[in-house]
Amino acid sequence: MISSLVEETNRYALQQKSLELKYTCKEIEQFLGILLLMGIVKLPHMSMYWETATRYPPVADTMVRYRFKNIRQFFQVNDSSKAVRKGNAGYDPLFKVRPLVVK
Repeated sequence: MISSLVEETNRYALQQKSLELKYTCKEIEQFLGILLLMGIVKLPHMSMYWETATRYPPVADTMVRYRFKNIRQFFQVNDSSKAVRKGNAGYDPLFKVRPLVVK
């Protein structure tokens, strides 16, 4: 599953910005772990997990803020280029997360 997330995230970054960012399985695992931690330990602004005064080491020591934001910008579960528009035959309202639903 993680390797599929890596593949789709890398594909989306390439489609959107022509950037070959080459995210890794380890980075996507770290990204997902950070999201879980942020859901448990809530701060008013995402950047506060990395700021000096409010730094939260389990997040800040796992991944630099720039890389986290970069992954968040391009994170994908499914190939968005294959999505069918609403109103057309074959439209799937869960397309973006379908691989998570069926596995």
